[in-house]
Amino acid sequence: MVQTTETVLQATAVVAGSFLSGAMMSLSLVAVPVFLDTDTQPSHLLAHFVRLYHYGHRLMPSLAVGTFTLYATSSYKAHAVDEIWLKPLLAGVITLSLVPFTWVTMTPTNYALFDLYDQGKAEKKVDFGQVRRLVVKWNWLHIVRSLFPLLGAVLGANDFRSTPNAGSAMLHPEQPHPDASLRALPTATSDMRRQTRDVRYTTSDPVTL
Repeated sequence: MVQTTETVLQATAVVAGSFLSGAMMSLSLVAVPVFLDTDTQPSHLLAHFVRLYHYGHRLMPSLAVGTFTLYATSSYKAHAVDEIWLKPLLAGVITLSLVPFTWVTMTPTNYALFDLYDQGKAEKKVDFGQVRRLVVKWNWLHIVRSLFPLLGAVLGANDFRSTPNAGSAMLHPEQPHPDASLRALPTATSDMRRQTRDVRYTTSDPVTL
């Protein structure tokens, strides 16, 4: 039962990490290019970026923490039964690494864009070329950030596939070993031989009336 719970947790973590990576990547591959192609004013581009950041900031970190929790719980349960526990924990750490990556590499760009947004609201002149360069830079950094949960999902899926009887334990937790019937075959054959020998001896005795 422990192995089944561990398998379900890790499979859920892999799906959650894959979903998180896909959702994050869609911003860089779809949303931001649309902004860059259609916005002709710096105020419009900055407003779109600020709203995109607002919704992404509310959703993405929570999904990353939730995915890490699933990996960590799976690792703890695996460690409790002396199974491989380091890989799921490492997958969770890699997934959660997008948070410090954001703090270290993306915060300066975020603040620069927020500052330009505030200047635009204050009716100060903002250079459109500078805004575009910062948004493009943010977009590339976000692509790199989106790879962290994907790498975690790949590592988690690889560990899930390498776990002995992981799939069979989840689908058929109490199914007997397939060799059990083969081990019982010699015993059944010997019993049949003894019964045949007993019948032969019985029929060879003279009939007493």
